[in-house]
Amino acid sequence: MALWICSRPPEKCHPAEVHVAERLSRLPDDWIVSWGFRYGTGGGTEPEREGDFAVQSPSGHVCAIEVKSGRLRQFALTGFWESRDRDNPADQLHAEWHGVIALLESAAGHGTAPLVHRALALPNVAFVGGDRIIGQLSRSQLLDQCDLEKFPAWWSEMVAKQPLWVSAADARQISSRLEQRNGRVERKLAQSDDAIPRVVLLGRLAVYGSGAARLHEELITVTARWIESADRKNPLTPYGRDAEAKTISLLQESLKPGASTRTLAPAVLQLLQTAMARDILELLPQLTIRGEAARADAEKLLAERGRIESEAMRKTLDDQRRRVLLKYEATGDDQSVLLGFSDDERRQLSADRRHWQRWLTNVDGDLARGPQRIADFYRTRSYRLEPVGLAYLWPVTG
Repeated sequence: MALWICSRPPEKCHPAEVHVAERLSRLPDDWIVSWGFRYGTGGGTEPEREGDFAVQSPSGHVCAIEVKSGRLRQFALTGFWESRDRDNPADQLHAEWHGVIALLESAAGHGTAPLVHRALALPNVAFVGGDRIIGQLSRSQLLDQCDLEKFPAWWSEMVAKQPLWVSAADARQISSRLEQRNGRVERKLAQSDDAIPRVVLLGRLAVYGSGAARLHEELITVTARWIESADRKNPLTPYGRDAEAKTISLLQESLKPGASTRTLAPAVLQLLQTAMARDILELLPQLTIRGEAARADAEKLLAERGRIESEAMRKTLDDQRRRVLLKYEATGDDQSVLLGFSDDERRQLSADRRHWQRWLTNVDGDLARGPQRIADFYRTRSYRLEPVGLAYLWPVTG
């Protein structure tokens, strides 16, 4: 199975996109597939955007793929396209293509970035000889049903024959920028003393506030008894609390120094690698549910922390105002206070009183703005939930 970098919950994706993902997941281990890759700076006037797929082959070739669900038509009167967003699909594909190129050029520095191909995937369309092709795209930039089913052959014909411009090793190194930018699902294969094969999907939840400040981050896990794909009639069923606790304990033991380092049999490795894509897809919905619950809990805790710190600041300013006001009134018109003061001490007291007066004039604004600023800091603006790891615990006797 290809190395999978998944940033989109499949249950929230269009079936056509899921179909393409399932087909790409059959690629060999030395391929890399990014589903939901991010591009653009996200700053200034250029927002960060998200493309559908970026595929990298062992040779170092890269292809950006945009997915559309059906045969595309443009309405002549309005210029709109028959799709959910009514945008020109060719323009969307070109934007993703340029985004990937910009990422790789940035990674290459002053060197040369590898060539990037682009393709519009139409998994529900089968072209025939007389079909009219979308004007802005050539046939080599379109993936229909047949192309997807024979994807390696399509790649060899349409992508791999293109000049790479750099060595395969340099291309793979530069292309790793896509993995660093979008995260990746790390794979861990380990043996345990338990008699049951188990699988663990690990996800990372990050909650952001204003200005993309990271307010909270935690690891989310989903565990299940692993069942061979051929024997699986239903999706994997996540464990309950007790079984999950035992699975996590076994995983932690397998990661300790000195844990069993026996190599799994090639047949077992092949079995697990073949099932990885399906296992991720089946456990992702539960990861999403748990991540949403964890996000809600985190937002409540952050809001409470904001309330506590806001109240603490308000109390601090109130106490300070009371002390400053007492000091200011105590050094007012009563000239006896100045008895025994030198000229320098009188000038210092006069400066202090002017400062206290300005502070008392402005403190009401500080009381209105300061606590609210703290509360706003802890108010969540966005979040990101993504799978980051997949671990298998295989019985030693298995």
